[in-house]
Amino acid sequence: MPKILTRPDPRVDPTRVHPWHSIKIHRLTYCMCVVYCTVVTGPVLGKVYCLTESFIAQCLPREMIIIQSAVFGRMQIGRCVAKNYGHLGCSVDVMSYLDAACSGLNSCEFSVSDPALVRTRPCPPDFASYLDASYRCVPGISVTFSSVQ
Repeated sequence: MPKILTRPDPRVDPTRVHPWHSIKIHRLTYCMCVVYCTVVTGPVLGKVYCLTESFIAQCLPREMIIIQSAVFGRMQIGRCVAKNYGHLGCSVDVMSYLDAACSGLNSCEFSVSDPALVRTRPCPPDFASYLDASYRCVPGISVTFSSVQ
């Protein structure tokens, strides 16, 4: 059986060196292997994104995005929440959504009003939620193979 290397779980602390995770498969018709260095020196980038905005992550050439955190809800008063109507602190971890959409890519745009996020409904439906997300750019490349038997 061929052994395919995949990217490490981004929820694991990326500032430490981790072994590669691997999967075994019998037959493969399409594969994307992501290779990157696990020694992370770059800053954590991110901010708060209101419901009408998009999360945009962009790395330098030969770097890739690793999502560090992503929380959707009404965590505190700020740029996206002007007043407390008794519904602050409601939130849900949506790192898996952003990780699936962006980790391993060089650039990514993800709408905060994406139905996958809105369906999580961390707060009462009459109150707009926002996204608080961060990522790192790490050295690495994405390699795509197709029609591998």
